[in-house]
Amino acid sequence: MLGQLNSLREFNLLSVALRLCLAFLCGCGIGIEREFRRRYAGLRTHILICVGAAAVALTSQHLFLVMRIPTDIGRMGAQVVAGVGFIGAGTIIVKRKEQVVGLTTAAGIWTTAIIGLAAGEGFYEGAFLTTLMVLFLEIVFFDLEHRYFNRSPDVTVYVEYEGMETLDCLLVTLRTWKVHVYDLAYSRVTSGEEKGNLSSAVLVFRARKELPAEEVLRRMKGVKGLLLVQKL
Repeated sequence: MLGQLNSLREFNLLSVALRLCLAFLCGCGIGIEREFRRRYAGLRTHILICVGAAAVALTSQHLFLVMRIPTDIGRMGAQVVAGVGFIGAGTIIVKRKEQVVGLTTAAGIWTTAIIGLAAGEGFYEGAFLTTLMVLFLEIVFFDLEHRYFNRSPDVTVYVEYEGMETLDCLLVTLRTWKVHVYDLAYSRVTSGEEKGNLSSAVLVFRARKELPAEEVLRRMKGVKGLLLVQKL
């Protein structure tokens, strides 16, 4: 079966289009999962990184095979591997109590760039299988990790509300329940003229035996002004 792909490894218009499309689909698959988790680096970021890395690999081959320029065909790809680290570093945040957030996102960005390079080089099976493994890791191991390795797992909740006073009220209410919020990120969401401008926030708190996460979520839905409470 792998031998049937040899004709597509030749450098021509068809193979270039196929490699870019594969990079697009691989980046899209990983980005959708990250978007579902509402991470900072989402769908567009992963697509751009994967397609961009593939374009770099293709450009290297074009310079060497078509333009006959005596250059190291792997040099530009090596620069992508090192340079994408700066993008990944921007997703890593050190919180109070030396809590580090964003390492998984940073590693995913770096891996997405490698997948793009593999697709651009014509290593179709490697790019496809790596994407499947990344998705399996992000989807299956996410629940497995919190279920078996964390006695008190962090709970990530997405909320939508109208007005900052609602968010302030929610935070005060959580404090009265002795629920400590470890992380908070908020933004404004436009939901249409009929609904006006809504604000959204993603907050992380740690569940405890006295007040399980399910009970906290149930109580949050009763806070006045909250339009949506969704566990991620």
